Amino acid sequence: GGPVPRWRRAVAARHHRTDELPRIETLQAAFADAVGRSDVLAMIEVNREFHLAIAETARNPYYSEFYGRLLDEGRRMLRLYYASFDDRLPGRYVHEHDALLQAVRARDEELAERLARQHAEQVAEQIRSLIGADLGAVLALVDPSEAGGRGAGGAGV
Repeated sequence: GGPVPRWRRAVAARHHRTDELPRIETLQAAFADAVGRSDVLAMIEVNREFHLAIAETARNPYYSEFYGRLLDEGRRMLRLYYASFDDRLPGRYVHEHDALLQAVRARDEELAERLARQHAEQVAEQIRSLIGADLGAVLALVDPSEAGGRGAGGAGV
């Protein structure tokens, strides 16, 4: 189920401390705000912090460090992901975070696992579909000036 081990999501739902929830809720509110403003850089940063805050509830420094690095590496892919929506992420994806947070709050391990897996799979599928698309179209999403220069010299593919 994606790069995040099942046990991490279950541990978050089972072992979080109630004093950890306000920080996660604040991060989710900041993510929703960034989405509402189409502030992609804030969306990428706050998404990282939101998911890392949930991971840290497991209180396993080795895992938190590993997951932080994984999230850092994923930032470039998230840029591509958000660009696929013209930087206007549909609200349903904000609601995925809300639902995951509710499952963690309710200590519903199975629901937290299922929601996190669906969320990760949806992001991965969107990125896979973009990578499978024409490379010029992908480059245009990320940097229109870069893609505009490709192929202009008459070099066909």
